Amino acid sequence: MKKGSGIINKVIDNLPFELHLPGYQFCGHGTKLQKRLLKGDRGINKLDEACMLHDIAYTNKDSGVRQKADLAILKVEFEIRRY
Repeated sequence: MKKGSGIINKVIDNLPFELHLPGYQFCGHGTKLQKRLLKGDRGINKLDEACMLHDIAYTNKDSGVRQKADLAILKVEFEIRRY
């Protein structure tokens, strides 16, 4: 999986913990994706599930796949904000 570049991303990628929104499994930096998927984590709500799918998409090197994932998570966030 390609990770971010730069000093900040290197620090985040090497932290021994995840920097998620409180209570979330996937929304935030440093998600240990394989570990969470193997545990059976699927997200605590619709937004967290979208974050999981976004993280999975970002394991793909194809920028088109990543762009679709970006749009999909924005759509979920927009739908949540409407209510």
